[in-house]
Amino acid sequence: MTRDDVEVAGRLIMGFCMPWSVCKLLLNVRILAMNMNSNWVSRGRIAAIALALACGGGAHAISLQSTDSKGSSHRLNDFDSHTDDYGWWTGANKMSADGGSSFWVYCIDPKTTFQSNQNYYTTASLNSFLQTDLGSTGKTGYEQQFMTGGGSGDNTAYSNLDYTLQDPGRVESNLIELFSHAYYDSLTDATKAAAFGYVVWEIMGDSGADGTYASNDNRNDGSSLGGGALRSWGSVRGQSDDLDTQIDAYLTALNNNTWSSVNGSNLSTATNFVYTVYFDQDAHKSQNFLGVVEAPTGGGGGNGGNVPEPASLALVAVALVGAYGGRRRMVGTR
Repeated sequence: MTRDDVEVAGRLIMGFCMPWSVCKLLLNVRILAMNMNSNWVSRGRIAAIALALACGGGAHAISLQSTDSKGSSHRLNDFDSHTDDYGWWTGANKMSADGGSSFWVYCIDPKTTFQSNQNYYTTASLNSFLQTDLGSTGKTGYEQQFMTGGGSGDNTAYSNLDYTLQDPGRVESNLIELFSHAYYDSLTDATKAAAFGYVVWEIMGDSGADGTYASNDNRNDGSSLGGGALRSWGSVRGQSDDLDTQIDAYLTALNNNTWSSVNGSNLSTATNFVYTVYFDQDAHKSQNFLGVVEAPTGGGGGNGGNVPEPASLALVAVALVGAYGGRRRMVGTR
């Protein structure tokens, strides 16, 4: 492992809810362990890093910085079943966490404003964000998003909207299905990224009584998909365009679980990901995002990953100290 591997592997560990600073410490320990017979590796340095790991299982505020984006402008309604339309931007955002390397995320929180370079964020697996009480509110991260929201002191962004909380189990399974089949496809161009981002928003806060999703209302483009709390008219209202077509293709595949022909692309192969939600816990002053990395072969994933407890980190740290001592004794007997 080289130091270039630290950033990539760290994203995987963050999927299991470790702070980025702890990720770096853990991976640096791995690098040190591979070089233990080097003169610059001291017992004190290994012990100090291991101790930091043992003490580092608590909450850690993360700052996100936007470095790039891929998407397009979009005509959406007001998230409240109406047929008026407004200009929005949908797509993928490339972020850096605490100044590390950049990675792609999709917004899961459309009504909240993104606050860059603020230590607002913590991480959780998708499953924990949707179904486990987090923070001091006694609510899940998903419930916190719709309970407050808005950013910049405005806590009424989702108040009295038809766009609202959905069944968290269904949200999780549909996000996993969408990402596992279409995530890589979505990053191939701006139109697909915009369409994919819209479908993520549909999953988070809108569905019909039968659990299916629809993109438009009164679009006059011949589409068979109906309305809902959240509605899209593509790039221009009243005209069918590539964005309309791609949204409907993703939604139809999701509704019918048929990914072999999605607007001319065969997306039937599913990729096993680890899912990490970057969310502003409790106060919720900034927009929430979902990012993924491929799960290790034979490893976890699919269900959003399992979250290790701080005690597990302490055990890892103790084991590292013991392993170092044993390694030093073996080197000394040669």
